[in-house]
Amino acid sequence: FSRVRVTPAPPIPAGEWVLEQIDPPIKIAPPEVVVPKTPTPQEQARRGYQQLDESEATAMAVGLQLAGYRNSMVGKGVQVMSILPDSHANGVLQAGDVITGMNGKPVATTADLIEMVGAQSPDATVTLMVQRGSSELQVSVPLMAPVSPGDTPRIGIAIQSAGFEFKPPFPISITTEKINGGPSAGLMFTLTVYNLLTPGDLSGGHRIAGTGTINLDGTVGPIGGVRQKVFAAEAVGAKYFLCPVENYADAVSVAGNNINVVKIATVQQALDFLQGLQQQ
Repeated sequence: FSRVRVTPAPPIPAGEWVLEQIDPPIKIAPPEVVVPKTPTPQEQARRGYQQLDESEATAMAVGLQLAGYRNSMVGKGVQVMSILPDSHANGVLQAGDVITGMNGKPVATTADLIEMVGAQSPDATVTLMVQRGSSELQVSVPLMAPVSPGDTPRIGIAIQSAGFEFKPPFPISITTEKINGGPSAGLMFTLTVYNLLTPGDLSGGHRIAGTGTINLDGTVGPIGGVRQKVFAAEAVGAKYFLCPVENYADAVSVAGNNINVVKIATVQQALDFLQGLQQQ
């Protein structure tokens, strides 16, 4: 299995700008779209590492469960770290608040909140369940518009996990190598855990790439930079690319003749697809 990621580049020369106009996988964006001025780069990095840690733990819990091992992981919600100056959450939320629900559905992890907010329309107002000290509150917050076309709406807050309880049946860990942060490797982490705990090889001898966040219920969520990830996967010889449903249209728009993009909504769908490959 191959995980794929997107990294920022230094200042772009004119030649690369011209290349972007004729080559869809190349995307040039202002620096503030990749690393917004607020929150600070340090806060962004801390949040990215937190999301990566949470993605690893969730992947281990889901992979163990699918492989038939009893374990438990319970997220404790999402903590508000800071609020953007132009966010509608100012005066409504406070740093230190723990968001435990949105629109009547539980929020256990940062991936839960990101996916729920991303599914809303930009002009929506969301209802949040909040733990503030010993008090439970219900507040309404209008969302902010996306940073750029094609992005999702935002609450305008920096977040981190409020913690979770993970009790595996035996010691287990994931070595992330050069991944700098973020939740987008969750699906592939989960498949790798399952593959190592069950007989045979899920890949069936094929080079499989993919991306997508992972939630405790086994659902797969959207990510950023999918065009670049598909292009890179095909360049290194991947035959199949497992892709979140929400990113599918963008993914197939850049896929060449040597890679097949497979729409995935849940880890179980990914397993069914991969096990089907072994029977061909």
